[in-house]
Amino acid sequence: MKTVAIALLFSAAVNVAVADDHNIFSREIRPVLSNKCFHCHGPNEEDRKAGLRFDVPDGKHGALTPRTGYSIVEPGNLEDSELWYRITTDEESDGMPPKGSHKEPLTDHEISMFKQWILSGGEYRPFWAFVPPEKTETAEIANEAWGKSLIDNRVMARLEKEGLDPRVEADKRTLIRRVTFDL
Repeated sequence: MKTVAIALLFSAAVNVAVADDHNIFSREIRPVLSNKCFHCHGPNEEDRKAGLRFDVPDGKHGALTPRTGYSIVEPGNLEDSELWYRITTDEESDGMPPKGSHKEPLTDHEISMFKQWILSGGEYRPFWAFVPPEKTETAEIANEAWGKSLIDNRVMARLEKEGLDPRVEADKRTLIRRVTFDL
């Protein structure tokens, strides 16, 4: 029984990861680049090595900018991506991050995320805080009497999608009790 539950959880996690390829950069790739690569390949000109910046996709030093005879990241192509070679090679002199950098090598999970990211197009996405908010469509719900606000409608739409019913609204005594427990 345990094995079946673990298999179901694993398959659900894989499906979520594949479905969210457009978010893989923000969730998986940018944190690794920030922790292990920006020190040598980031915005600081004085510390930058090899004329490469991983914090920007384009421009003179950008990771997606083609170089003479090679590409750092060739979207959709692992074999032509220098980044892929550098994070998977067994050659000590070519491996990244380098041994003397005091940075931990990439984990198997991180390497698999880079593989997925490169194969899915190597898209750079701006940090979420710098993306202007967009007005979205109002959620369509069957139980229109339930919600009092746009957030309630979103919650109800999700509950309906999951096949769940909302609970009845708590009385004032219960609400104040919950607040005091939180404090």
